[in-house]
This record gives sequence, C-alpha cells and structure tokens, in this order.
Amino acid sequence: MPLLSLQRHWLKSIIVFSLIAGIGLPVAWKKGTASYYSEAVIQINYRYAPNLRTIQEIETRSVSEYNRLAQQQMRTMTRFDVLKRALDSLGDKRWYWQKPDESEQRAIQRLSWSLQIKAVHDTYLITIGLWDEDPKVIPVIVNAVVESYLKAAREEIFFGESLRLENLDNRRQEHDVRIAQLSKELESTAKKLGLMTFEEGMQNPYDRILVDMTSALSQATERRVTAEAELEALTGKHERLLKLSVDAEAQKLTASDRPLGDLRAYLYQRRAQLIQTMSGLKPTHPGRQADELEIEQINQEIEMATKDKFAEIKSILDERRRADMRAEMAAFEAKAEEAQQIEQALQARVDERTREVENFMQVYNQGLRIKEELERQRRQLTLILDRIDEIKIEENAPGYVRLISLAEVPLRPASGGRKKIFILFLIVAGGAALVLPLALDFLDSRIRTPIDLHRILGFAPNSWLPVIQDEDARILFDQQMERLAISIFRDINQSDAASSFFVTAILPGVGKTFVIYQLADHLQRLGINTLVLSCDPSNRSAALEAAAREIDYNNLTKRKQADKTDQNQKLEPQLSSAPASPGLMELMRDTAELDQVIIRRGSEDADWIGFGRYADAEELANIVRFRQVLDDIQKQYRLVLIDGPAILLSASAEAIAGICYGTLIIVDSIDTPVRQLKRALRIIERASPEVVGAVLNHAPLFKRSGYFSQLAKSLARYRSEQTDAASNRS
Repeated sequence: MPLLSLQRHWLKSIIVFSLIAGIGLPVAWKKGTASYYSEAVIQINYRYAPNLRTIQEIETRSVSEYNRLAQQQMRTMTRFDVLKRALDSLGDKRWYWQKPDESEQRAIQRLSWSLQIKAVHDTYLITIGLWDEDPKVIPVIVNAVVESYLKAAREEIFFGESLRLENLDNRRQEHDVRIAQLSKELESTAKKLGLMTFEEGMQNPYDRILVDMTSALSQATERRVTAEAELEALTGKHERLLKLSVDAEAQKLTASDRPLGDLRAYLYQRRAQLIQTMSGLKPTHPGRQADELEIEQINQEIEMATKDKFAEIKSILDERRRADMRAEMAAFEAKAEEAQQIEQALQARVDERTREVENFMQVYNQGLRIKEELERQRRQLTLILDRIDEIKIEENAPGYVRLISLAEVPLRPASGGRKKIFILFLIVAGGAALVLPLALDFLDSRIRTPIDLHRILGFAPNSWLPVIQDEDARILFDQQMERLAISIFRDINQSDAASSFFVTAILPGVGKTFVIYQLADHLQRLGINTLVLSCDPSNRSAALEAAAREIDYNNLTKRKQADKTDQNQKLEPQLSSAPASPGLMELMRDTAELDQVIIRRGSEDADWIGFGRYADAEELANIVRFRQVLDDIQKQYRLVLIDGPAILLSASAEAIAGICYGTLIIVDSIDTPVRQLKRALRIIERASPEVVGAVLNHAPLFKRSGYFSQLAKSLARYRSEQTDAASNRS
C-alpha cells in the first residue's frame, strides 16, 4: 500500500526529496553550459525519373514503403564509411571534432551518437543537426556529413559506374570473338551437308527410305512372332497331353507287373506273420517292439518298390511319346527359323540406314545449335551496347535525394542546460522520495496484517482483533471475536468429549488475558459451557470478574507510536488492590475444593478460576497433578480455556500445550519479533496438539486508507441501520 507507506514515512520522504533537490540546484548552476544547435535539410523525393531517356517516374507504392526508404537513408547518414569520408574531407578542420588524443574510430562513433537525424512529420524532409558549445563547429561538421551522404546516395543509385562500363566493354569484346568463331563453324557445317541454310522442320532425304524399310521389318517381325507362337502352343499342348496319358498308363502297367506282384505278396505274407506273432505280447515286450520295427520296414520296402516300378514304366512311355512329337514339330521349327533369318536381315539394313540418318541429323542439329548460339550472342551484344548507352546517359540523371539547405552558424544558444539538469535532479528526488517508504516497509519484517501472519505461519490465522480506538473499532472487535469463537466451536464439535484449549503468547504484555476472557464470554453465549483457568502467575488477582465488568471500551488501549501499553497492563491498577482468592494453586495442593475456587458469573458469562494466593508459585511444577485437576474441571464444563504463561518464558507452557486438545497463540501486531514467533511455533510443534490456531491482536486501523478501516466503518454503519430499522418497527 504505497499511500500508507508515505503516510508512515512522510517526514523521511520530504527530507530525501529536499536533500537531492538541494544538491541538484548548485550542480545544475555549475555544470549547465550554453549549447548551440543548427541543422541541414534534405528531401527524399517521393517519385523520380530513373533516367533521361524516359519521362516515366518511379513512385513509391505506399507510405510504409516510403518510410522504409527514409529509414534506410537515415541509417546511411550515420554509416561508418560516410562519416569517415566526411572527416577526411575536412582536412585540418577535422580537429574541430576529433580530439588530439582520440582515435579516428572513436571520433566517428561519437559523431554518430551526436548527430540529430529526424524525419519531419507529414513531409518528405529529413533534418541533420548537431548540438555543440562552439557555434562555428556545427556547420562545418554537419555540412561535411551532408556532402558525404549525398555522394554516397548518388553512388548507390549509380553504383560502380566506371566498373560497370569496364565490365560491359570486356563482355562486348568476348561476344565479338565468339560471334566470329560461330559464324565460321556454321559455314563449315553447311558445306559438309550440302545445305544453304539451317531451318527448323526441314525434311531429311533419308527419312522416306528408312520408313519403308522399317515397315518391312515390322511385317517380318510379325511373321516370326506368329511362327514362334504356333510352335510354343504346339509344344505346350503335346506336353500336357503326354503328361496325362503317361501317368494313367504307367499306373495301369505298374499294377499288372508280375515280378512286382510276387514281391508284394511275399512281403504281405511276412507282415501277416509278424502281426500274428505280436498279438499276444504286451506293448512293453521287447519282442513286440522288434516286430513293429520290422513291419514298418516291410511297409517302406513295398512303397519303394512300387514307386521305382512306376518311375521306370513312366520313363519308357514318355520317351516313346516324345519321339512321335519331334517329327510333328520339325515343320513348325523350320518355319520359325526362316522367319527369324528374314527379320535379322531386315534389321541389319534398318540399323545401317538409321546410322546414316543419325549422322545426318547429328550434324544438322549441330548446325542448328550453332545458329541458335550465334543469334543468342548477337542478342546479348545488343543488350550490352544498349546498357552502355543507358549508363552514359544516366551519368547526369537526378536521383531521389535533394539538398534543401545547408547548416548555418547559430547566432543564439538553443539551450542553457541548467534547467534540464535541475529537472533531472527533481525527477530523481521524486523517485527516491517515493521509493524510500516502500523500501522501508518492504525491508520491515514486523507483522502488521493477517496476510503477514499467514505468510509466516503457513496457515491462515483464526481471527484478527483490531485496536479498540473508537466505537467503530469496538464493533469490528466484537465481530472478529465472534468469528474466533465460531472457529473454536467447529474444532471442538468434531468430538463429543470435553475439550481444553491452551491460550498462550510469545512474550507477556500482548493482551492475552483480555482476549481469553472476551473469547470465553462469546463461547458461553454460543451455548458452550466454558470456564477460564488461569495458569499465568502474572494474573494472581481474585477480583477479575469485578474488574472486567468495569471495563469501558472507550478507555481501552489506543495504539499510538508514543503509547503501546497492553490492555492487561491498563487493568493492573484496578486489579492490584483487589484481595486474593483461592484458585488453581489451592486445587493442586488440595487446600480447596473445586466449587470454592470457581467464580460463578451467571449463564451469559463464562466462569473463572484464578491462579491462587501463593505468591511464591511461579511455575506449575506438578504437571501430572495439573492434568488431574483439568480432568475434574472437564467433568463440569464442555470447554476449558487455559490462560497460560508466555511460551518462550515458561518451561511449563510446552507441557500444558502437550496435554490440551488445542493451542491458540496470541500474536501482537508490530511488536512481535518474527524470529521469536518462529521459535514459539517450533515449541508448539514439539508439543503436537491436535489443533493449532493463531490470533493477530492489536491490528492497526489506518486513519485515511486501508481495508480494515473501511471494514470497521461499513460494519458500524450496518449495525446502525439495523438498530434504526428495529426502532422504527417498534
């Protein structure tokens, strides 16, 4: 919140602003010197004629295209070679700009940074200016840069004019030599073929003869292919018929072969004997296994004998059929051979004629290529001659850059410089005055808001309690206390048994006791039977009830920088004179009964048990006895709020936190050190209570801004409207 930071540190901001501004005034007066400015004006033409041979002008197609052209020219003005040529053209005057101990590169770079080159808005003009303390130096430097740029722009339009002419002349000579050589080759080729000229589509005298011979060759090829097809078809037909008839006849002769039949009969008889012999043997008998092996051999022998006989008979029949087929196919083979010989003879003659045609066409095509190359060389020579003429004509052609005016010696300074320096110091002073409060608050690790406490704890605090400085703050305090009571009610509502909450603080004097008694009354009004048990030796009084009833919210602590007194310390003068009454110490030492130490406050307010009368008791030495006392109290009350000692100053605080269901730590705004808070959290973490909560106490309500202040005002206005509405209804 920058406004709040300025509000808290306004005096420091004013001091810093005044200090920097005060330093800037003498610095500006001493360092500020008069500066002079002068500029030359150049026009970048929007359209121009490319050469003197035509009146057609080249026009930029769009504004963006012209802007790119202008930007390119502005970059050209600060180019290294342009500025170097400008300094070289000055001669002895170059020392107007270049310092005696400065290198040329450094001087050119400094000149590039110093030149003020700007495009005049909505015009075609570009200004080249320079600031300097010596008015005589400005036109010398600026005009030298302008002349160097104009020369560079002309060179870019007609780049490398002499080099171009030299290259074009060399190319012209090369083309002349080549044309003469091609003309001789074309004349020689025409004499070789007996032709006068070479034209595309000219008829070849060998083409007609080659066409007739190719036609005869095609017919001979057709006859050969027909004869070969007939021979191949006849061969396939005989082979298929021979294969079918031979297999059937071979099977028939094999079945009727007598030697084969006798052998098979003998083997069948032997197999029958073996089968009869092993019929009475078990499968595992050695003799049975031998018989089975012999039977398998007999079967294989029968199969092999049958296959051999079939193959022998088939071979004899196949040879007989093939002998008959050869005689039938002889005539077809002779016919096919004759057709093949005729085709080969015709093919040889066609090949010979083809070579003659190819030779003729090769030479003829070579002549055509020579002619085409000759014509191309002549066209290129014409273009080169035309280009030479154009370059010579364009030597004096105007370009797209025009000089409007040169820089003049300025008569009066354009700026004194003191005002700029002082304004710069004012800007720095204003920035420092604004950044200083923000930096101080950023580096300040104190806890001011619930967001700061959330960041340190790692979880959101249960509630935050504002400083009760007026009626609006009191209403907001009650509303936040109700939220805290509801959050504790949610925690204890998870179990049906009685619960106890240990309420502690990091250090004394943070308003812990006041928060506990207010919280207990709110819980009692929510319907939770609540008792406050004081374990803090600093709260020994027995008249807390009477003192609490006399509390006036308007007289409670107002958080100011000069007064940070705790609310409980405000109560001390009222409580110190009250007589002591029995309390926790009497219960633990069995010198009083529970009903004797309870301060009954009615059904709307929570009951209390004070610390006791023993002035020498500083700590709860017997934690076991304390736990027994706590169990007895929980038999009568649903919730016990234990007002415990500061956790960093009391060893018994950690033990009490370990035996309670929950622990609630009261964190004082602004005055709580972050390191001590983290140390207290580590102690509570070791105690391992079921529930851990935190409350930010004494949260400041900023006067002129801030979410908390607006919230308090809105809540007070809402309560007032509700009260007025109820009064009107009544």
